[in-house]
Amino acid sequence: MSALSRGHPKRLVSLLLQWIDRATAALGRLRLGAFGWPLAVGIGLGAGMFGIFQPKFAETVSAHRATTLWMRAVLGWSGAAVVVVTLGALAFAWVRRRRSGTALLDGYSRALKSVAFLSALPLVVALRESIAPNREWLTLGFITTAAGLVVYSTYQAWPLGDPATRARPVARVLLVAVIAAVAAVFTWRVAALGFANHLAFNTGRADLGVYVSRFREATEGHLLGCSLCTSRHVYAHLEPIVALLAPAYLLNPSAQTLILLQALVLASGAIAVFFLSERSVGSVLAVALAIAYLAYPPLHELALYDFHAVACAVPLSLWLLYALETDRVRTYTALCLVLLSVREDMGFVLAAVGVYALGSPSLMRRRMGWATLGLAVFALIVMHFAAPDGVLGTWHEVVSDFTVRRRSLRPTTSPELSLALVQRIFSEVKVLHATELLAPLLLLPLLSRGRALLVYGGVLALLAAGPFPASSNAHQVALLIPFLFALTARALEEVLAGRATYGPFSGPGLGRALTLGVLVCSLLDCCAMGPLFSDAPFRAGPRILERKPTKEQVALDAKLREASASWPKGAKVSASNILLPHLGSASHLYTLDDRSGTDYVVAFMKQRTVARRIETEETAGQLARVASFGDVNVYRARYRAPLSRQARQLDDE
Repeated sequence: MSALSRGHPKRLVSLLLQWIDRATAALGRLRLGAFGWPLAVGIGLGAGMFGIFQPKFAETVSAHRATTLWMRAVLGWSGAAVVVVTLGALAFAWVRRRRSGTALLDGYSRALKSVAFLSALPLVVALRESIAPNREWLTLGFITTAAGLVVYSTYQAWPLGDPATRARPVARVLLVAVIAAVAAVFTWRVAALGFANHLAFNTGRADLGVYVSRFREATEGHLLGCSLCTSRHVYAHLEPIVALLAPAYLLNPSAQTLILLQALVLASGAIAVFFLSERSVGSVLAVALAIAYLAYPPLHELALYDFHAVACAVPLSLWLLYALETDRVRTYTALCLVLLSVREDMGFVLAAVGVYALGSPSLMRRRMGWATLGLAVFALIVMHFAAPDGVLGTWHEVVSDFTVRRRSLRPTTSPELSLALVQRIFSEVKVLHATELLAPLLLLPLLSRGRALLVYGGVLALLAAGPFPASSNAHQVALLIPFLFALTARALEEVLAGRATYGPFSGPGLGRALTLGVLVCSLLDCCAMGPLFSDAPFRAGPRILERKPTKEQVALDAKLREASASWPKGAKVSASNILLPHLGSASHLYTLDDRSGTDYVVAFMKQRTVARRIETEETAGQLARVASFGDVNVYRARYRAPLSRQARQLDDE
């Protein structure tokens, strides 16, 4: 019989008061999160789901046109979500208490923290809108907040576990196959965008035309030749790796081959990231880092900006570090030599790797570090005399002279040097560029040992006349990307081993959570600010990427390629800058400035200055038209004497 049926009201009141006292004590033990997380998660889930089912909601909010009607609906969805989240957390806690005896309040709090990432759903929905071109800081804030909540939830849901281990051989092969498949998709997408941009005549002499000339010269026996490099716009880099890659150009002598080759080279870096990271974070987490590498937006700009030999330094540097970490001396030596052939200043990169190796506890690696430094110094001396502008050519090209005033051409004097340095290093665009590089990696490269790897690329980026993105120096980011991912893997290794702690968070659980955070942050950054999944304007170098060439442009490209293939071997061809990359089969390419010494002239007549000068020379019998493709005319050159300086300068770039 109950206390009430036995007629003991005092006992009933006592039991009720005891229950209220225990409930009050339990509520007192609860922290603010027990009440705050249901509201945060519920509001985030409700608003996010409403934004998914009502796409116009995110559009109106981003345009500051949200109406009261939207707000009422959002409040209704959010209120329902708060109730669902609270009841779901209580149900989870009750089931866990029945199975494992966990305290109800502990299970309730744990369940809420495990789904904390749902509170970021409205931010993810907002990223579907094109907010990046004008509000990069807001976009990066949304992305990093969402990734931070994913890290927190993952750690709360999976705080314990064994340190990362390598998978078995069969599983390892499957993981590599997964990365290869994702890399193939990356290559296909990047190549398709690059082809479309090229077919839309959005490339020119700098720099795709220069490499078309260099590859064609190399396939015809002039290994280091470049007819375009001797024009008024000098290209003074020494890049022997072009001769090594030249056989691939024979398969299809066109700019499309170079675009595909660059995409393949950069995609292969994902395999290198996997093998390099596997030793630090285990096989499964290494796959996440490899996919994050392919989703990294700075890599996309590098892949879509014409063609540059320095892009080869990305996978080569990753494989070089892998050979160093695994003590493969012969492979390491061979990779050092190949890396030095990329460009005349690669000795500085190799020297940074040597300094990195000196910090290793392994005696073998320290010896390899000293040998690397010696090889780097020797290579810099040789390249300094071999390259037209020496090993500091890139420095002069990127950094130029320091000036205090933006429009001043006067070099900075000693008293003004400190002010000029501050203006360059701490400008908002430089800080934004650093954030775009480090935010997808959750700043982990800055928390790792071995930051000497970033010295050369970092100094160039800090002291450059302008930020690398959306500039003619965008390809210089290849000096940073491989080392940022190598340092990220090393930082995660320290966390997984328990040697690095962040407040109350540590151990394998934090390492797994941070790795997932890097993946999520890179994927969100790719979707919001990259060109692969969004049609928003994207700058690949100084030009905005063109995605849809017209039928006329595609037909013109085909006719120009056919014409270049019909010319005899050894023919000298001068062309408008915009047309040079489309004449891939021509033996020797020149700009219109050097047309008096060529056999053929290909002119884009839509440019008035070019049209007037070419028509005058045609009337004078110096040019004989042999073909016409719309706005493009092809002439047989009949110059009897060099042109005057005023007549020959047709700077149509």
